[in-house]
Amino acid sequence: MLDKSTLMAAIWPKVVVEENNLNQHISALRRVLGERPEEHRFLVTVPGRGYRFVAPVRAIVEESPMPLADVPGGAAAVVRAAAPASVGATRARKALWLWIAAAGVILLGSLLWYGYHVSRSRSAAAAKPTSILVAPIHKPRLAILPFQNLSPEPDNAFFADGLHEEIVSTIAEHDPGIEVISRSTMMTYRSGPPKPLATVARELRASHLIEGSVRRDGSRIRLTLKLIDARTDGHIWSASYDRTLADTLTLESQVAEQIAAQLPAQITRVEHEPFVPIRDTEAFDLYLKGVLALRTFEGDPDAFKHLEELFAGAIARQPDFARAYAQRAIARTTMFISSQDTSEAFVSRIRSDLNAARRLAPQDPLVLGATGYLLTCENDTSGALEAFAAAEKAGITQAELLIAKVHLLLRRSRIAEVNATIQRMLALDPGDPMVAHMAAYHLYRAQQPVDALRAAEYLRSAYPEWYDAMRSYFLIDFSGRTEALHAYLERYAPISGPVWNGLSMIEYFTLLRYEHRYADLRALLNRVPIASGLYFTGTDYGPVGPTPTALLRGWNDLLLADRTTAARDGHGVLQFVQAQARSNWNHVYLDTLAAAAYLFTGDCERARAAGESALNGVSRDDNAVIWNTTAMDIAHVRAWCADTEGAINLLRQLSGGRPGVGPATITRDPLLTVPLGSVPSYQVLSGQLERTIRETKLE
Repeated sequence: MLDKSTLMAAIWPKVVVEENNLNQHISALRRVLGERPEEHRFLVTVPGRGYRFVAPVRAIVEESPMPLADVPGGAAAVVRAAAPASVGATRARKALWLWIAAAGVILLGSLLWYGYHVSRSRSAAAAKPTSILVAPIHKPRLAILPFQNLSPEPDNAFFADGLHEEIVSTIAEHDPGIEVISRSTMMTYRSGPPKPLATVARELRASHLIEGSVRRDGSRIRLTLKLIDARTDGHIWSASYDRTLADTLTLESQVAEQIAAQLPAQITRVEHEPFVPIRDTEAFDLYLKGVLALRTFEGDPDAFKHLEELFAGAIARQPDFARAYAQRAIARTTMFISSQDTSEAFVSRIRSDLNAARRLAPQDPLVLGATGYLLTCENDTSGALEAFAAAEKAGITQAELLIAKVHLLLRRSRIAEVNATIQRMLALDPGDPMVAHMAAYHLYRAQQPVDALRAAEYLRSAYPEWYDAMRSYFLIDFSGRTEALHAYLERYAPISGPVWNGLSMIEYFTLLRYEHRYADLRALLNRVPIASGLYFTGTDYGPVGPTPTALLRGWNDLLLADRTTAARDGHGVLQFVQAQARSNWNHVYLDTLAAAAYLFTGDCERARAAGESALNGVSRDDNAVIWNTTAMDIAHVRAWCADTEGAINLLRQLSGGRPGVGPATITRDPLLTVPLGSVPSYQVLSGQLERTIRETKLE
């Protein structure tokens, strides 16, 4: 989707033009393409926002005369619209292409010019194709609409959703020749008035749809399904199944086989271990409720307690329920990566669940994916990649588990694979906000800010807070602009209210620092009532636990040239570090904290030693993400300890790597500009990066 302002800025730069001019040109383009007003074969209007090009496209293998990697919606090869099927004659096709070329020359020329000038500023390491593209559909794409619940008992309403979840997963796992849209996206079609099936198919690019209903009465269930061809709106197949709850798992497999037999696909079914039969129907009910709750779980402690109770109940009633162990392990690992509990005892509980699941079902794709998720969080990159490779071979379908795989690929700087996996995630589950959020984040860390903003567009209408937060950070890191972050905080986390607990402290720390409002920052930090908080958690550093508030105070003390207060805060950070239990997942982070603490106290010799220990504790080849975050923190320490050569060496590596850091984090952050601003080599590096900022023109 291209919004109107983007199109107008590209076509009429530096000219004031009424929006009606754009509307007239779009109408002209529709006429040239032969599209009637009621059709949407090529262009779809997004009311109040802009336009989307929806015709099928194909990539021509020859190279483009100028790079298109950074053109919005572009590619590293020339992309052309497929001619309508009705245009059969060669002469007619040539005429159509000439008209398309003539009508689109202004728009495409502007975008090509933009892409050419942006691409010239890329380093050699970033010169390879970077764009994420809409995946071409070479196999049936199935959208399974939420099942209608016909159960007489209100308490059984969950069962229809749970069975829908299981059938979506089973079809995708058993039949890799079918692309199945994930359940979280399909459930978005439950809210609001029902949409016509043709609309659903067009929005999801689905070739086939399934409608269904579920009726549960005691231990008996009746499942009714209809398979529909989205192109003709015709019913291909329908069936009704009368089963007992104990037969549910075998029913799911049977449904998958019968649906696959109706679709025009080359099916290569994945061989699975036999399902453990459901011997306790209440255990299955608890499991389904847990799976549904896990879909919306984001690490809240109360929600986690409820999840543990559901899965524990299922396991207690049927101890050989492998997937119940795996799902509980996923929930626990989410708590671990979000730093809610990073103790060795808690991690041992996760390992115990995974050991039980692997013993019961060693080749189950969910079990293998859950194993890879934990190994990712434990920073075992090689082991995690092996687990995910096995999970994909076994038929893994959970888009949210692919987030961990994307992170692993980014750690190894395998950028082409990062893009391909993100493309798959967004194709499988475009309606899941966490999938879109993490896709945008990893593209941002891969130094693809335009693609990151494009992925974030998935959040813009349904989850504006998430979108605004991501956009504000992209703009700071790649352009140094703070107005978006300022507006985001004023709207979602104002500090003017009577209660202020510092939950958005890291955002305010960034904003006020970049705006050079150090006195305001000190006043705000003095209002934070907690000694530590979860300021730095999750993807950047891993499950490291809390961060001492004194760390933020110490850096601000230096910016205020208040060495006395900085020394006091430095001792506070050291006391915090000494109180923590070191582990495989937090030792680099603790060394980084110690380096900053020694700097604050004025002991640069120990600060340099702690910084070296932190950098030596993580391999850039094995985990470039954590290395980058660590290197930036140590560059700050070296800069303030007058080790300018060491600091600038790290900054050069960070500015040219993928993953890397945005140019403005090096040229605009006072933690670097204050101690290094007069250093000639830093001025040279900053000049180069400022040119990149000007040429990128990120919006």
